[in-house]
Amino acid sequence: MSFFTHQHNARNNTTIFVVLFIIGTVILPILTAIGIDYWEKGYLPRDFDSIPWEIIGILLGGTIGIVIPVALYKFSQFKVGGYVIAEQLGGRYIHPQQAQNFQERQLINVVAEMAIAANIPAPHLYILDAEQGINAFAAGYTFDDAAIGITKGALDVLTREELMALIGHELSHILNEDMRINLRFTAIICGMYVLMTVAYQLIINMGRGSRNRSSKEGGGGLAIMAFFCLIFIALGALLALWGNIMQASVSRQREFLADASSAQFTRMPHAVASLLKKIGGSIEGSTIHTPNSKAYSHMFFANSARQLFSTHPPLNQRILHMEPGWDGNYIQPVPLYNNWYDNNPFEQSFINNDPFTNIQNDPWA
Repeated sequence: MSFFTHQHNARNNTTIFVVLFIIGTVILPILTAIGIDYWEKGYLPRDFDSIPWEIIGILLGGTIGIVIPVALYKFSQFKVGGYVIAEQLGGRYIHPQQAQNFQERQLINVVAEMAIAANIPAPHLYILDAEQGINAFAAGYTFDDAAIGITKGALDVLTREELMALIGHELSHILNEDMRINLRFTAIICGMYVLMTVAYQLIINMGRGSRNRSSKEGGGGLAIMAFFCLIFIALGALLALWGNIMQASVSRQREFLADASSAQFTRMPHAVASLLKKIGGSIEGSTIHTPNSKAYSHMFFANSARQLFSTHPPLNQRILHMEPGWDGNYIQPVPLYNNWYDNNPFEQSFINNDPFTNIQNDPWA
């Protein structure tokens, strides 16, 4: 199967999961309303007139009335530059004309080359010096504020071809606007959690208020309100669970898409497979130890932390997409570079005269 076919399949699957997410968000309140009506009457609606439209209106209206405004507010907060996220993850900015060693110079060259292949502006570049796992991430809402971060562990063990595959994968996320999709999902899921929180706080406040009233003052009304608040708590939990499942499913499809796009940019699917094999054979794997890594796990090349719903496909599936005849063996990575490159006059001369290193009209300046 060609990488163009993989791209087509990943895009189609993404559309399916997004549609399922929207349908589930609308259907769950309706099913909950029908369940309440069945619990009260003992039978399901038999015709159009017997459908509990009042309960459906309360649950659906309450859900939309809270989730949508909160989601819009959170989405506006998430639209920060990629540099903010890179700094929160402990990234060190690398200026394209101020590389400190061979590894940084090679990385600058690769990013410039792959940006040309992807036909997008070269993103800001950061290195996670404290991370020994093999991983990278892309962050940002637009091309202008996009940033790519790569771990020191990846720089130490990846060949130039594997580095190109890694950067090509992250550039694909920027090109295909995957970050926007994830931010929208995250904002809506935040709204669903707020739905639970608001309902919970209402129950607490009603409990406090009821102590200051006699049992005959509005007891029935408070009981009904408390009942619906409990329903909203359960409904918010179900919606959040559904949202997390769909977000993880979409993220996994976008990872397949990014792998296929990287193979397209580099014309080296074997490099993508080799990179994934090194992650599988590494002691550190793709783990990121920075405390903020879990919140941004969907932005990384591979799983940065253990989660209930993985945002990345299993390594073996990704490898088989790139190398169908894979024998199942991983590669144990070893350090490839040392100070020889920085102390060798010929290497210094070659790198310093590389046209990609000495870019004029630097976009970062």
